Amino acid sequence: IFAPYASCEDLILVFKERLSLGTDNITLLKKITTLLYKKDCTENEVFYTAATQLHELDPTAKSAYDMGNMSIAKENYDEAVSYYNQAIQLQEDIDYKASYYLKLCYAYQIKGAYADARSAANSAASLKPEWGEPYLMLGDIYVASSSSCGSSNLERGSVYWVAVDMFSKAKSIDNILTEKANKRISTYSKYFPSQEDCFFNDIEPGSSYKVGCWIGKSTRVRTRD
Repeated sequence: IFAPYASCEDLILVFKERLSLGTDNITLLKKITTLLYKKDCTENEVFYTAATQLHELDPTAKSAYDMGNMSIAKENYDEAVSYYNQAIQLQEDIDYKASYYLKLCYAYQIKGAYADARSAANSAASLKPEWGEPYLMLGDIYVASSSSCGSSNLERGSVYWVAVDMFSKAKSIDNILTEKANKRISTYSKYFPSQEDCFFNDIEPGSSYKVGCWIGKSTRVRTRD
């Protein structure tokens, strides 16, 4: 009766005591998580505990996805990867599954697992070929890895070629992303190698170049000047 009028703090106190006794009552756990969610009272251990117990007892794609998001908020990225993979396995809807792959990609990127992040983004793109977001993510992954790819200006700068390729592809298949993609292209084109870098490495603007490191992609030589 009091729940609609209770504050977040009041609900936490009541539910913390109830959860401390232990429960395998799915109906009760759903009620607790629903009430806390409606009160925008989810950034606390009580909600996390109830949601975790509910997921263990009654796992669904949504509960796994929500657990992944909470793990991201807690900066527990290994746990997030595990939950997002569960969500993907449990989800049958193509659109939702693609979005889950993109969150998995994000978790891998934060971990610095760039090859795994790329694989997740490619899975999202395969499920929704007309969706440009995975290609924005791919570009962002390449940008994030640039400082660890190579020791020369050319090697590091070449990573931005493949990043811009991805941003260009994103807007070419999904015009809703044109503004976002153009901002990234404008920003990261400034990190291309210089004409001098290309000259001393005996490569011509417009020629084909294979980017090394973990990327292994062929692209076109461009300069920032």
